[in-house]
Amino acid sequence: YEYYLLSAELSQKVDRCTIDEMRIDGFTLMEIAGSSAAKELLVTDDPLSHGVYLCGKGNNGGDALVIARYLIQHDIEATVVFLSGTENLAPDAARNLELLQNFNTANIVTIAESWDSFSPPDDFDFIIDGMLGTGLTSDVRGDYTNAVDWANNQNQPVFSIDIPTGLHPNSGLIMGCAIQADRTFAFGGRKQGF
Repeated sequence: YEYYLLSAELSQKVDRCTIDEMRIDGFTLMEIAGSSAAKELLVTDDPLSHGVYLCGKGNNGGDALVIARYLIQHDIEATVVFLSGTENLAPDAARNLELLQNFNTANIVTIAESWDSFSPPDDFDFIIDGMLGTGLTSDVRGDYTNAVDWANNQNQPVFSIDIPTGLHPNSGLIMGCAIQADRTFAFGGRKQGF
């Protein structure tokens, strides 16, 4: 297979050009990314019943919310944790949180608005890392460190969105700590830091 190899800057430029020149808005790009990852998860060998979604405030967290929305439509429960709360989410992420809540008719989504309010479910099959994406320029800190450590110490597989949290998108250096992803769903192209 051939793949594009993108730096963080080029990845962001591709997104901007797609939005500005091709007129495909960011919300649609998020829908395509999240639905594509969800489809891949639905064809895994192991049946899934409950996922834990670790979300930041940006588009990476928004992608994770799209995955959760698709999977709950297949009766796969979701526990969603916002590491920095739900205030001031990126606009497309906020819209996807609202959609997820609207789809929660069977009450199979639990939302924790902080790391401190997160209580891991007794049984879950997988973890989605939607915390920090290609915009990371400094070490992972605070509750993000706690979430990375927690995820890395679980027996369940961890699936990262676009790039594992804590991995520098260009150099591949670990920025303080990093998710040890079992699989990463990279959108637009593989990141140079891989």
